[in-house]
Amino acid sequence: MQDFSNDSCEHPDPGVAENPVSPPNDAPCAHMGLRERKRRLTRLRIEDAATRLFLEHSYGSVTLEEICSVAEISRRTFFNYFDSKDHVALGVAPPPLTEDDINVLANLPPKPAQDDGTLESRLFQLLLARRGDQFEDCDGSALDPELADEIARRRALILEHNPELALSKLTRFQDLRQKLNDSIAMLLKKHPDQRRFTEDFTVAEEAFLIVSSAISALWTSSALSMQSKHPAIDPSRALTIARALGALHRNIADGVTPE
Repeated sequence: MQDFSNDSCEHPDPGVAENPVSPPNDAPCAHMGLRERKRRLTRLRIEDAATRLFLEHSYGSVTLEEICSVAEISRRTFFNYFDSKDHVALGVAPPPLTEDDINVLANLPPKPAQDDGTLESRLFQLLLARRGDQFEDCDGSALDPELADEIARRRALILEHNPELALSKLTRFQDLRQKLNDSIAMLLKKHPDQRRFTEDFTVAEEAFLIVSSAISALWTSSALSMQSKHPAIDPSRALTIARALGALHRNIADGVTPE
């Protein structure tokens, strides 16, 4: 992941530029306060500037200073929205789980016998809720749907031209996976009666399988969104994909025998 924490961007205003992109007159954002609207417009402006520069020149040659100049923001403002050039290029990050979320997972009460919800479904519900918060926080389509779609289209091309960015994307999800693995493993150790595969897997392995089932749905959702040039953060899309993957996984071993 490319970090610009030591880069400089000489812009007189360390905050929001004076002339942000204006939303269309019929934009469905009347519920937003002025501060929230400005914040989203600033994010959209950064995404617009960065993705245009990456395609007009090349991803590797574009600097943070150039992005700041075109977007009319300071370096400090850039880092209020994105943590790296990879981040603004991909426009996607794992759901922002807090330390409280991680602790809650590690201390979930045992599932009641009458409750059909599995541990993986409870985990996925949390991830989906945080994904929804993320979508609400980052979605620019309410302000300018055409520009939001165009940015998504550009990002698909950027990833196509720079396949090494896929590794950065995977690394972000791997970091989340490790935190979740530790939490779920701790939970299974506290409540061994919640385990379902004691004969075949260790606690750590079962935790890995549970987390993988939830993370794979989010990862696949992001990848398919990129391919179809749609906004990458969409909880309803992630839920549809999770259901499809569940149906496929139920049948994946049918008729297969070890040689």
